[in-house]
Amino acid sequence: MTWLYLALAAYLINAVAFIFDKYLLHAPIPRPFAYSFWVALLSITTVVLIPFGVGFPGWSFLAVAIASGAAFFLGLIFLYRAIRIGEITSASTKVGASTAVFTFVFSYLILDASVLNQAHIVALGLMVFGMLILSRMNWKMLGIAIIAGAFSGLSFTLLKWAFSHSDLINGIFWTRMGFVAAALLSLLFINARKEIFASFRQSSSSSKYLFLANKIIAAAGFIILYYAIYKGNAALINGLSGLQYFFVFMIAIAFRQIIPGIGENLDRKSMIIKIAGLIFILDGFLILFTKI
Repeated sequence: MTWLYLALAAYLINAVAFIFDKYLLHAPIPRPFAYSFWVALLSITTVVLIPFGVGFPGWSFLAVAIASGAAFFLGLIFLYRAIRIGEITSASTKVGASTAVFTFVFSYLILDASVLNQAHIVALGLMVFGMLILSRMNWKMLGIAIIAGAFSGLSFTLLKWAFSHSDLINGIFWTRMGFVAAALLSLLFINARKEIFASFRQSSSSSKYLFLANKIIAAAGFIILYYAIYKGNAALINGLSGLQYFFVFMIAIAFRQIIPGIGENLDRKSMIIKIAGLIFILDGFLILFTKI
């Protein structure tokens, strides 16, 4: 049960980070690929874990951990592309729904054929359905969201596999190293290098400091989330991401006139759709909460 509360705390923290991501992608740091690169590069700070039990886990574990980190990097690129072109709730909910579905599929294929019982599947289905109807359909964004969800779902499933075959410290360290390695490999491409260096030169000092502060917030959220995945069910935890988008929606509504770039469509039809989506999400959460 502890993992449930940890996941809720992580998703609330990540919702705050999402809001600032949208602001930064709106103007000061407008390149999703470059933004993802700098996020990945900051993960090099996980070297501080080395004195706490990091060791060579074996080649098969290393391959899976690095693949998890690389998939996370690719998922992040498409996530930020989706956030860049649409409303924060619209983009993030579609990615969240896709991630939940793909995590369930990959968990079934890779981890255990009986990862969820019937009640869990109903709860997951309600939360995913709620995420999908939270905003009007945008086919371009949906395509990007599905790609982001596929990579993110694969990453979280492989992360759970890594945690199941090692300890928390090695799981976090080696998947983060895969994240960093994927970002550094992107420097082999000329266009990638140009975009990354241009983003650094053109960003103001204030946006760089805000980016750093926001990634510290996000790191705290992901550490808590990783521990929740370590203790619980990866597919269910990603299903709970629906609550993250509930938090995002409420924060975006509250601060839409204060923070540039996070404006929400608040006409009557949009509000009815979004409220209906939130009801499905909360219903799914209540079923999940009572069946754990």
